[in-house]
Amino acid sequence: MTLALLAMGVTTVSAQENLVDEIVNGDLEGTELSNFRVNDYVDGEKRPVAEPRVVVDPDSPTNHCIVVTTNENPADEWDAQFFITLPECNLREGDKLQLKMRIKAEYAQTCGSQSHAAPGAYIHWACVGNLEFTTSWADFDSGVVTVSAQMAQGDAGKFRTIAFNLSDKTNNTAQNMYFDDIQLLVYRTPIPTQPVASTTFGDLVEVTPVIYSKSNNGNPAVAEPDGDGVYVVNNSLTSGDAWGTQFWIAAPYALPAGQKFYIEFDYKADVAGSAETQTHAADPGSYIIWHCIGNVSFEAPTEAVPADEEAGTPAIPASDGWKQFKKEQAIESDMAGWQSIAFNLNLHVENNYYFRNIKLMVPTKAEAVGYTLGAAGWATFSCDKNVRLDGATGYAAKWNGSFVELTEVTNVPANAGVIIKGVPTEITEYSFPIIESADPIEGNELKVAGLGTTGDGATIYALSKGSKGVGFYLVANGVEIPVGKAYLEIAAKGREFIPFNGDATSINAVATTKKVDNVLYNLAGQRVVKAQKGLYIVNGKKVLVK
Repeated sequence: MTLALLAMGVTTVSAQENLVDEIVNGDLEGTELSNFRVNDYVDGEKRPVAEPRVVVDPDSPTNHCIVVTTNENPADEWDAQFFITLPECNLREGDKLQLKMRIKAEYAQTCGSQSHAAPGAYIHWACVGNLEFTTSWADFDSGVVTVSAQMAQGDAGKFRTIAFNLSDKTNNTAQNMYFDDIQLLVYRTPIPTQPVASTTFGDLVEVTPVIYSKSNNGNPAVAEPDGDGVYVVNNSLTSGDAWGTQFWIAAPYALPAGQKFYIEFDYKADVAGSAETQTHAADPGSYIIWHCIGNVSFEAPTEAVPADEEAGTPAIPASDGWKQFKKEQAIESDMAGWQSIAFNLNLHVENNYYFRNIKLMVPTKAEAVGYTLGAAGWATFSCDKNVRLDGATGYAAKWNGSFVELTEVTNVPANAGVIIKGVPTEITEYSFPIIESADPIEGNELKVAGLGTTGDGATIYALSKGSKGVGFYLVANGVEIPVGKAYLEIAAKGREFIPFNGDATSINAVATTKKVDNVLYNLAGQRVVKAQKGLYIVNGKKVLVK
C-alpha cells in the first residue's frame, strides 16, 4: 500500500470508480455505532429506531456482533428492521455502492431491503436485494449497485440508509438475527465543479415585436407603419415562390420546444386570398420549418349590396375587409428555436396586404447559472457571467496579515472569484440569475485559477475543509488547482493553514478534534479500518491509496 501525499482540497479524484468503505466499526469490536440503527423487540416491547445491541457471538466467544430480535405475529414485515446508515452524507443518483457482511439467524428466512432517508423514513421498495439467512454464518455481497432515481430521493428525503425488513409474516414467529463484519463500499460520482448556464421560462407577457417585410424578391428590412399605425406590404409578382414577398413578426428571443406564444393582429388585403405561415429564427428569412400559426385568409373591402325583394335576399352592408386573428401557439419539436412568424404573401396576384394592432406575448425569460455545492458546505465560485447569488451566501476574501477576512456579497461580476457557503453534509443545487451588470468587489483578493495554475509551497492557498476546520490551506509545490477555482496568493510565511475571521467560523461551527497519528479517515471524516484504493485523510492531510 502506497500513500501519496496530496495538497488539501485541490486534487481532483481519479475518474476510476474506487469504492471506499464508509462504515466505522464494521467488525463491531469497538464502541462506535453511528452507522447502525434497529427497530427491534426486547421482552416483547418495541424499540423504535434505537442503537443496536452488540452481543457476544453465540458460536464464538471472542467475536462480537449485532443482534436484532423480531416479533411474533407481525402486522408487517417492517415491524422489525435493521438499518445501515450514512448519517453525514446522502447518496445521489448515479452513485455506486456495494454492501458486504456476514449474517445468520436462529432459523432460515428471506428478508427484503429498502432505501430510506433517515432510518424509518421510507423512499423506495428496492435497494440491495434480499438477505438469505441460515442458521450458520453466511457471507452476503450485494455486488455493485447503482443508485437509481427512485432510490435517490422521495417524499421522505434523500437516500442515505439501507433498511432490511426482518419480521416473518410467513411463519409469524420471533427470532434472533445476527450481523457482523459490515462494509458499505461507496463510489460517489464527481460533483460538477464548473457552473453551467441555463435558461428558464415563465408566464406569458406582452413584448414589443420587431416587424420586417420584403417585397417582390427584394431584401428584408425593418418595416415602418403609416400614420394610422398600419403596415402595408406590396406584392407585384404574378409567379414564382410564395416567399418572394414576406412579412415577419419577430419576438425579442428564441423559444425552445415545449414553450408557447400568443399572437393577435388585424389584417386585410386589396384582393382576398389565403397566405401560409412559416417558422423562422431571429433573422428574417432564417427558415426553420414550413408551418407556424396556420394559413391566414385575407378578405378585401366590399361595397354594400341592397336587398333584392324579388330574389328574397337581404341587404349586405359594406365591409372594410379588416379581420382579427388570435391564437396561442405551442412550439412543437420541429419548431424549436422559433423567434418569428413569416407570412408568405406572393399569391401570384398584384396585391397590397395590411397589418395593424399587432400584439405578441411570449414567456418571460430568465437566464441563470447552475452550480452544485458539495457536502463539505464550502467552495469557491466563478463564472464568465455577472450573477446574483440567490439562495446562497457569498463572501469576498482578503488577507489581513493574521487571518482571512470575509465580507458578504450578493452580486458577482464575471470572472471574479468568491466563496460560497451552503449546508454542511448536504449536496445543494443552486440557480444563480444572470444579471446585466455587477460592480467590482472592493477589496476582494481571490484570484481565479487558469490552465496550469499550481501551488508553490509558499504563497498559494486554496479553500478546504481539513483537520483545522474550513479555511485556506497551503498548496504544495506543483499541485494543480482546478481551472475556475479561486485561491489566494499571499505572503503568509508558508503557514500551513489560515483561518477565516471569527464571524464566518462561528457560522460554520466546524469541529477541529485532533486526529490520532496515522489513523485513516474517509472523506466524510469517518474512521476507516480496512483501506482500499482511493482518497483518505491521514493526520489532517488528504492521501491517495494506490
